[in-house]
Amino acid sequence: MCMKFDFVFDVPTELIGIAIVFPIVFSINAAYARREQALNHYSVLKDCAYAIRLAHMHWTGESAEKHTKRLDGLYSDLFKIYPNT
Repeated sequence: MCMKFDFVFDVPTELIGIAIVFPIVFSINAAYARREQALNHYSVLKDCAYAIRLAHMHWTGESAEKHTKRLDGLYSDLFKIYPNT
């Protein structure tokens, strides 16, 4: 329609910068912040898991080895790293 009626509009480059570049920059920054927060939560989870393992090693008495091996199996499944994720 614009070509048929010879309608021309000069789009300033600043408008393209505001409409396209700024949202991309903000979304990249938000994704980085979410990743940092997720890594923080993951490290807290691993620290708590290690504290529970130490408690089972030292406080369960004669069956500490049994509890520790069971926890090691659970934790290896919990913290398994999958490729391509």
